[in-house]
Amino acid sequence: MEILLAYHRYTVEGLILVMLLNIALPHLAKDDLLKTVFISRIGFFLFWTLWSMVAFTGLVTLVFSRMNLTSHVWEMIFLIFLLPILDAYRAIRIRNKYWLNKKSGLLFSNIIVGFELFLTLLVTILAWR
Repeated sequence: MEILLAYHRYTVEGLILVMLLNIALPHLAKDDLLKTVFISRIGFFLFWTLWSMVAFTGLVTLVFSRMNLTSHVWEMIFLIFLLPILDAYRAIRIRNKYWLNKKSGLLFSNIIVGFELFLTLLVTILAWR
């Protein structure tokens, strides 16, 4: 059981790291729109990869531990459904409003990713108390 919880914790930490990278890395190429789009798309794929790992390890941990659905578990379930909605909104809005008009959209992207990061850290801190 401890191994499952540790693996889930590591995937959550990886997701937090990817979110931080999604904020920082596009600024390295903010002068070149093509590089910004390339780096941002890699960030989208990394986010979805780690998100699916977090969802899967959380589900496996929940099933094998036979835990009750406490308020912390419900918060995690709510967050695991909210994060892809926010990220899909960010991707669609950036493509339609910014990239098609030859703008980077870094401020909008950072606001959404920062909100995702805040929610993830909040739920993580509340769950580990």
